[in-house]
Amino acid sequence: MATLRQLKDRVRSLKNTQQITRAMKMVAGAKIRRAEAAMRAARPYAQAIGACLGELAKTGGARHPLLERREVQSSGILLMTADKGLAGAFNSNLVRAALSIAREAQRPRFYLVGTKGRVQVRNTTQVIEADWPLQS
Repeated sequence: MATLRQLKDRVRSLKNTQQITRAMKMVAGAKIRRAEAAMRAARPYAQAIGACLGELAKTGGARHPLLERREVQSSGILLMTADKGLAGAFNSNLVRAALSIAREAQRPRFYLVGTKGRVQVRNTTQVIEADWPLQS
């Protein structure tokens, strides 16, 4: 049986954990609201780009060297992961999917954003063309 002091320490520890969890929840909520605001602000731009690309696709008569079909010589894979590991298996699943795509690609080259992806891809034989830290 636990002593009264041990029980009080346990209750205090749980209250501290609860306070930290509440603070983390508030920070996460603020980040989500900021991301949603950025998404709403970008929506008109995305719609305009979509309409523009739709019009270009309808014409079909565009002749440009970059639009011509050609043989695939190499593939670029942009992998964006987090800098911190607070997302469960999210980063590992992204890296696993990217490596699966790389196995089927011809001469794949990785462009990495975020430290978690960089650490995991460096442990493979894949070519890392460039990598950048995630800017928060």
